[in-house]
Amino acid sequence: MKNVALDLANPQKVIEFLNAIDSYSRPCTKQEIAKRLGRKENSRLFMASMNLALYYKLAVLEKDMFNLASIGRQMLRLTGNLRMYFAYSNIGKIEPFPTLTKELKKRNEMTVLEIGKFLSDVYNREWNEKSAEIYGRAYANWLCFLGIGVLKKNKVKYSLGEIISVQIPIVHEEYADKTLYDQLTQFLGGVPSRIHKKPLELLSIVENKELSDKERGGAFEDFVGECFWRLGFQYRTERAKGQREKDQIIFSKGGGDLTLTYHYPISTNEGIKQGYIIVCEAKATSMSIGSRVMGQIENFAKRIRIAYPDYLIHQIIISRSRGYDQTAIPVAIDTVHFNHETILGILKLQETLLKNGSPLITPLHIAHLIERLIQESKVCPSKDEVMIILKEITKE
Repeated sequence: MKNVALDLANPQKVIEFLNAIDSYSRPCTKQEIAKRLGRKENSRLFMASMNLALYYKLAVLEKDMFNLASIGRQMLRLTGNLRMYFAYSNIGKIEPFPTLTKELKKRNEMTVLEIGKFLSDVYNREWNEKSAEIYGRAYANWLCFLGIGVLKKNKVKYSLGEIISVQIPIVHEEYADKTLYDQLTQFLGGVPSRIHKKPLELLSIVENKELSDKERGGAFEDFVGECFWRLGFQYRTERAKGQREKDQIIFSKGGGDLTLTYHYPISTNEGIKQGYIIVCEAKATSMSIGSRVMGQIENFAKRIRIAYPDYLIHQIIISRSRGYDQTAIPVAIDTVHFNHETILGILKLQETLLKNGSPLITPLHIAHLIERLIQESKVCPSKDEVMIILKEITKE
């Protein structure tokens, strides 16, 4: 198995190499990347970073010009546990990691030197003990980066199988439930069937082809907003923006921008967040969602993260289509698509919970739902998949 690439660059060095490519708005040369990193282009570490970036298909090289591959671009965009999960899903199945993971699991823990010697034996590398330790440390770092192991001093302990997505303990569930119950019973007169009334009226406007695209698009934004209001969120659109400077920064001209907000503290395994925002693109179209819309939501999300740095942020697209086309699928890693019928299905479940006097679906449950879908790589879920997960979460 000599065709397996083994090199001494750790994941941090490879990420630096990718960031250097990303700093250019065009394909770039090896010399330009080295200059940006302040390294010599033929230095051992620089070459190792380049080799692994290409081997793991994080970067592409065409006619002596480097560019980010879609996987590499997505990895740079993700942070924390989402980056770890994405990296494992895309890199963890490439040798030497499957073989190394199997060995680590069998032993439970391995020293840095043992990792180097194991790789040397399996892949027929003639490394002395010093080289084995250097390579072993690099791959110990890769095991940690991928969530396969935990490195402490000179030992890596197997950890794959632990939950690595953002966990959201529903510690304020009772508070969120009571607040939403009061909201619904006060403004809807306590009649569960009225949950659907306004959303369905708005949807009928969207389906009226005699109206302009602007009118139908605005009605669809309000349809999404009104549905999520019934789940405990407040919603804002560009059309409803106020005079605060923050509002001017967040919203831009063009239909579809929508924020679904929950301005109460939420606990995650990354600490207490001051609130929760779903960045949403609401598209009335019944056509498949392409990469252009993905670019729109990415730009929108960047503005939201700057304006609300202490909030948990998720990204969703809601449309009347069945999901993503081939241009969007490669980059739709952490952006979930919901069909409008799925949203109506969630409202139907909310109506049932309200009728039965059961705890309601709140923003905390929606946060769990989106995290679960991302973790399971179901970014374009069916209505049935969503309802199964929600019923598990709400224990209905």
